[in-house]
Amino acid sequence: MLASMPSPSALTPKTRSCVPYAISLPTWCCRTIPSPSSTRPRPFDSCQPSDRLSPRQLEVLRLLAQGYSTREIARRLKLSVKTIETHRAEAMKRLDIHEIAGLVRYAVRVRLISAES
Repeated sequence: MLASMPSPSALTPKTRSCVPYAISLPTWCCRTIPSPSSTRPRPFDSCQPSDRLSPRQLEVLRLLAQGYSTREIARRLKLSVKTIETHRAEAMKRLDIHEIAGLVRYAVRVRLISAES
């Protein structure tokens, strides 16, 4: 960030191209561009997890958030690893979350698990 802007007459042709200029946009332009928050719902908004996820997806999510591996969850629920991966992928899709860490944060936020566990 520059402390002070030099006057345009004090600039050489090379430095003149480096000075940022403010651009004024018409107000109609700003109104037609949707804000990022209005284009799609955030993963943590509105409904309870039980409104978006099946009971099995909630169970898989809870166990994932508690730190169990996919293989451990499959063994514990007596299901295949592929089935657990499918439940996890569908939960991620429905919640619009793209990584496991995001699922854990979501589980803590909606109190599927406590932050201490």
